[in-house]
Amino acid sequence: MRKCLSLLFLFLVSNVFAQENEYVIDAKFNINNRIIDIKQSISFTNNSLNDIDHIILNDWPHSYFNPSSPLGNRLSEDFTLNFQRSTKNQRGYTNIIEIQSENNNLNFERLINNIDLIKVNLNDVLKPKKTIKITIEYQVKIPISDFTGYGIDNDNNINLSEWFITLAKVIDNNWLIESNLDLNDISLDPSFYKFKITYPSQFELISDFEIDSIINKGTYNTLISKKEKRIYNPILITKNKSFKSFKTRNNTVITDIDNIINNKTDSLIFKVVSYVDSKTGKTLEYANISLTNIKWDKIIEGTISDAKGRFNMNKIRTGSYKISVSYLGYELQNVNFELTKKKPDIKLADILLISNNGMLSEVKIKEQKPIFESKIDKIVYNAENDMNEGLNDATDVLRKTPLITVDLEGEVSLRGSKNIKFLVNGKASTFFSSDIATALQMIPADEIKSIEVITSPGAKYDGEGDAALLTL
Repeated sequence: MRKCLSLLFLFLVSNVFAQENEYVIDAKFNINNRIIDIKQSISFTNNSLNDIDHIILNDWPHSYFNPSSPLGNRLSEDFTLNFQRSTKNQRGYTNIIEIQSENNNLNFERLINNIDLIKVNLNDVLKPKKTIKITIEYQVKIPISDFTGYGIDNDNNINLSEWFITLAKVIDNNWLIESNLDLNDISLDPSFYKFKITYPSQFELISDFEIDSIINKGTYNTLISKKEKRIYNPILITKNKSFKSFKTRNNTVITDIDNIINNKTDSLIFKVVSYVDSKTGKTLEYANISLTNIKWDKIIEGTISDAKGRFNMNKIRTGSYKISVSYLGYELQNVNFELTKKKPDIKLADILLISNNGMLSEVKIKEQKPIFESKIDKIVYNAENDMNEGLNDATDVLRKTPLITVDLEGEVSLRGSKNIKFLVNGKASTFFSSDIATALQMIPADEIKSIEVITSPGAKYDGEGDAALLTL
């Protein structure tokens, strides 16, 4: 008889419901010289439990500065020799003019082995829950796009991802040291952003910012965005003036689709958006995503989509894979892809789920929990309802659990933290008091009914240091 085993993962952090940081960015693009002049402010709140005497900033535009940087070493491993042979002017860099707080200069230095990270020493210790506002003035030399696809091309079109300075992430009261390795994997906390971007008027600026206004001053346009909560802020500046804006209901579509023959572009756009809006316009939160190794014909990873329909899977080995996306009322969609040593990561295009309008001749109601459930204080993975054939032990099941990562040594972490408390059926035990990885391997996969991931535990789940506890 199957045992009812419920593992409760308690992520013991202090920054749940923490105050978000805030960025205000004023950027001016000089495309002929490939320069961005930036003045920005960052309001940072100490959401840790400790006093802070310095902050770490991500300066990923500077990752191109030196062929021996972490990015340079990564590109060398991929035999991208044009980066090693390039000039400083081609690679680009960041020139910091000053960093201040309350009109007082702050001392700063780049980390020796991570030149795209900046350590800023504070003049006064920042207490927990206190906020500091720093201002930064600097120039970014835009790299050519030959190296990673980001930068400026031969036609002066600009494609940028992490193009300005941001705060590093704090995990377990420590700054996350994370250099640019061309993996599109920067770790950022959701923050409030407001942009003012000035660019030549013969160019078009494409972004997903919520626009407040666009002001034309002769040879330059200035885009001013509304203050909004975001994580990533990519932009595209292009000479392609065929982009047009179309108003559809409450949305604005910017596209270069054009029907020259019958001049019915606006009608076409409205029909396309109307169809998407009525069928699949809303991104699907909590869609079930599974990753199958095609060679083994085995599901090796699973997760759910977030509020914006996005999902991530990390530490996947090279090989051929199939992503399967399912959602109640929609047809199953599969996407095949391959990871190689030269291309160890991939960003999939949007996956369109088609509504299933088939009529049923008979409906039988059977109570069965969904594979993933999102509740106020936790996410539940109902392993008994998932297709887990071929899984050996609890370690395999944990790899399919949202927010959980298990490395090759069997070490379990939640969003990068190993400060986890294990419970079985809501009770603590010493079963996992020594070797966690070995203990997990002792639990058969088919013994696990469900796993509950609690990211904001109440007082009854108080942890005892960094120990992980689990009992049957």
